[in-house]
Amino acid sequence: MFCKEQAAQLCGIKQDIEVAGANLAFIGSGEAVYAREFKTEFAPDCTVLTDPTTATYVLLGTRRTIWGSWSLQSLPANLRAIRRGFRMSRTRGDARRLGGVAILDSRGAIKWKYLSRIAGDHPTPANLLAAVRTLK
Repeated sequence: MFCKEQAAQLCGIKQDIEVAGANLAFIGSGEAVYAREFKTEFAPDCTVLTDPTTATYVLLGTRRTIWGSWSLQSLPANLRAIRRGFRMSRTRGDARRLGGVAILDSRGAIKWKYLSRIAGDHPTPANLLAAVRTLK
């Protein structure tokens, strides 16, 4: 549910991201067939990749914990996502792996990142755009 919510937020500012000189891509942890489904349904104009090994997530430093997804701290994020029309569906990939957002330069070096502390913890679109513009 949270990956869908975040995809909607980021796709909503995709044009601004590109004007700032960056490209938007999503990396999931499910099988390739699920990445194609995600692209079709939630990010049709974006690059969608998958890393079932989650090595990319480990490299970024994301957390892997059951408590990040199922805790009282994540309850407000759950309610927010539901109010916005996002629903939980069958999990595809590592359900315990929290996500994040990273900005990489043209050589692949991480220039900025935001790591989710709990499920549904995303940077605001305004903060992400500010980071992209700062690194331009």
